Amino acid sequence: MDDLRLLTLAEAGQLSLDLQALDVAQLLADVCDAFACQADEAGIDLRVDPVQSLAAATGRPQRLGQVLGNLIGNALRHTPRGGR
Repeated sequence: MDDLRLLTLAEAGQLSLDLQALDVAQLLADVCDAFACQADEAGIDLRVDPVQSLAAATGRPQRLGQVLGNLIGNALRHTPRGGR
């Protein structure tokens, strides 16, 4: 299903969500790991700084991973070599 169709369904209140309890720290670490090679090639220090406590979250891990991936991808494109 394409993103535009998902957005249309969500706005119409017709999108069924399979919400799950999330391990936010693990989700952040997984997304960071997925971009580690790209960051290394660009000379960027990409890391997740550990947080003592993260609030519990409920959501769709795949979609939240996609959102985080989009944010990190954009950050890597616009961060100069040597950035963090």
